[in-house]
Amino acid sequence: MYSVGIIGCGVIGQRLAQAFDIHPDIMIIAVCDIDRKKVDELSKKYKSLAYTSYQSMIDESDLDIIYVGIPPKYHCCGV
Repeated sequence: MYSVGIIGCGVIGQRLAQAFDIHPDIMIIAVCDIDRKKVDELSKKYKSLAYTSYQSMIDESDLDIIYVGIPPKYHCCGV
């Protein structure tokens, strides 16, 4: 079983959540979005933890996979 976190609860994140949800070896553990309404709706639907901070999601959730479902222009690099 793989635990998944999804960053971005818009159209891309929602479609991916649907695909993950039907896979027998994947459990959606956490979802994250800066839009509280979107993240609350998606977390309720998949019975997952809701975050508005990706860093908090990473720090507080035991995840095997993190999917970044936001437009590339919002991806950041700081390493």
